[in-house]
Amino acid sequence: MESFGAINEAVKERQDLLDSFPASTAAALLRLLVAMFASLSHPEYQVLGPTIWSHYLEEHESTVVAPVGILQIIFNFHTNLLRKACFLMTHCLERSPDSMLPLIKDEMKRSVYHLTMIIPT
Repeated sequence: MESFGAINEAVKERQDLLDSFPASTAAALLRLLVAMFASLSHPEYQVLGPTIWSHYLEEHESTVVAPVGILQIIFNFHTNLLRKACFLMTHCLERSPDSMLPLIKDEMKRSVYHLTMIIPT
């Protein structure tokens, strides 16, 4: 009987360990990038910005993005991906506008064109 108790305890410990991992690698990656945002260089922001723009800003976890502090973003596991992505996007725009502005302008032009096709004037 003692062996079953030890096995159950080992299984519970491993399950607790697995439960402590982030739900997704994206959440873990964005949390890490937020934690080290101040140490990222200009070239790193040039690569990071377009990736965040194209992959993480359409997160459907939240309908409204409320402003939160940096410490809440870093230390709160439950802060959603969209807030982390918005925080990082702000820094990408500040530190590497040359790589981000053409991307944003192009997106806006496509959105306006799409709207003019849908809504007759």
